[in-house]
Amino acid sequence: MRRFFHHILLILLLLIVGACGKSTDIEQLNLQPEPVFMHAKEGRFQLSSTVNLRFEGLTQNSTTTRWVTSMLRRMHFKPNVSSDDESSDLTFTLYDTRNDEIGDEGFLIDIEPDGVRISANSEAGLFYACHTLYSLMPDDLLHHRYRKISIPCGVVLDYPSSPIRKAEVRASQVTSIQKLKHVIDSVAVHRCNRLVLYLCDSSRWIVESAAYSQLDHILSSEDVETLQSFAASRHVELLPALDNMLDCKALSDGFPSLFTTGERSAPKTDSLTMVCCRLIDEMMERFPSDYLVLSENASSVQSNGMSAATLHHTRYNGRDARVYARLRQYLQRHGRQAQLPQ
Repeated sequence: MRRFFHHILLILLLLIVGACGKSTDIEQLNLQPEPVFMHAKEGRFQLSSTVNLRFEGLTQNSTTTRWVTSMLRRMHFKPNVSSDDESSDLTFTLYDTRNDEIGDEGFLIDIEPDGVRISANSEAGLFYACHTLYSLMPDDLLHHRYRKISIPCGVVLDYPSSPIRKAEVRASQVTSIQKLKHVIDSVAVHRCNRLVLYLCDSSRWIVESAAYSQLDHILSSEDVETLQSFAASRHVELLPALDNMLDCKALSDGFPSLFTTGERSAPKTDSLTMVCCRLIDEMMERFPSDYLVLSENASSVQSNGMSAATLHHTRYNGRDARVYARLRQYLQRHGRQAQLPQ
């Protein structure tokens, strides 16, 4: 019996020690990529398990407030939003007067022994500053509890070198909404603010169509709405793109009468244009971007052995040239740009 109680006591002690968490010292401000300006100062800031937060110029329902508190909980911290400046560990501030040096997405981090102040012109700047701070943290922060992290004091100023930083995900890479959320998180960490989402390729159409239910899809209308909100909270704009729309197998399977071999007749060309425009209307409604990229890449045809030169000759002197020309005019009339931003 005594041995049994000894085992119970040992387990309880291990649980208590585990609950207290680890402690660690960050040796230096080592940031990659290197920021525009970084200067080390004397002293250290102690980040404890309970983190007092103050948000200046932001509501408690703002994107930054919700995202910061959510991330701290994922890191096993206890966030506490306070209005007392003197007791705050992390203070997030939007400038009252614009700081032209850092632009729309830049930030300033000032780490002092009594707290960290993060300042920016926009919530996007605060978001990127948070990721910069997170890069200083231990690699296992999401998997282990820390009761104290000691961070060296210093000043970090940074801003992106280009206003447009884009990544892309092909339709063939889309398997679920969870996979796309992971991609959005990844590009946001790398400070990309545009994600080109290809809605179709040579084999599949990925977004549900209310007008044409016969089209197979991966993402429902509700999924697209969720993705838009998810991307916006990470300051990523989704740019819809249609790749090889007229070579899409899902489209030809859904409308076999419009995809006959040889030269299309004028009525069939008109009908196909109407179907494509209807689909474009739906995509414009679901993706409120200035862009809807219409690309005619050689990837799918080249995979079947046709060269890019042959593809160019066939497409622009053959049956599909008229449809693509009409679709570009249609996008232009609706104020959408069919080419990717540089």
